[in-house]
Amino acid sequence: MLARYFTTLDSTHRVGGRGQASLRVRHGGKFYRRTTEADAMLTQVLVAYRYRLAERLSLVFDADVKDRTERLSRLDYNRGGVRLGLGWAPEKWRLSARAGWRYFAYKPVAALSSQGPQFDALVRRYFTDTLAGQASYSLTERQFDDGRQDTFHVGRLGLVYRSDIFVDASYVLSINRSPLDSQDLTRHGMEVTLTAPLFEKFYGSSKLQLQRTAVAEESGPDALFFVDEENRNVVVMSLARPIGEQWEVEGRWSMYIEEFDDAQPTGGVQLDYSRQTFLLAVGWGFE
Repeated sequence: MLARYFTTLDSTHRVGGRGQASLRVRHGGKFYRRTTEADAMLTQVLVAYRYRLAERLSLVFDADVKDRTERLSRLDYNRGGVRLGLGWAPEKWRLSARAGWRYFAYKPVAALSSQGPQFDALVRRYFTDTLAGQASYSLTERQFDDGRQDTFHVGRLGLVYRSDIFVDASYVLSINRSPLDSQDLTRHGMEVTLTAPLFEKFYGSSKLQLQRTAVAEESGPDALFFVDEENRNVVVMSLARPIGEQWEVEGRWSMYIEEFDDAQPTGGVQLDYSRQTFLLAVGWGFE
């Protein structure tokens, strides 16, 4: 038997006449009745600041950290980074470019940890008041203590529709290039999110995330590519309803399936992962 809890906090504040600061916190845990050695906690914090330099030009900064801590250290990690960049918003366009530094610390096997510079860029085009398309690219150099250096590329193409319903669909291509043939990786992904009003102030939301990864050898990819839910095939369905002006209740069912099976051990860990969860949540918001 498994019990889970999850808490969230989102806050945005104006700073002077030109600045805006935001904070996002996510914290959760899972606890087993019998196999307590599998207990784990996950904490994620994002701090961001935007300063308007001119009418359509902004300076942007963000820093984030994500930590997974387990009673028995098999898949826990700590990762994060900082970025600084510029955002430009001419009519019907949104453009941004940022540079920074990221790290990934894999607690069970320190040799799989890495760090290095990162660059990313985004272009968004508003075709109508309800439809927009966007493309983004990020490049991260992953430097290891043994002198190895990988290069990780991520490209994304997507469409967003906002009206009575919300639809977000995108294709993602991820490529890791390494001097070790066993760590060369190409991953194709598809993500679709749909939210729509239903009845009696209820609204429903669904998310589908599918991916297919090709690795050069059966030894599989290193820890960065399988340690959390972002690296799994995912189906999420939820039903929510506001109560009054500030409260909301939500029920959510999720299924996570690991792409790599137990014939592909990576870092000494078997990857036969499949799980279904149900979440009942209460939210409160204010301005």
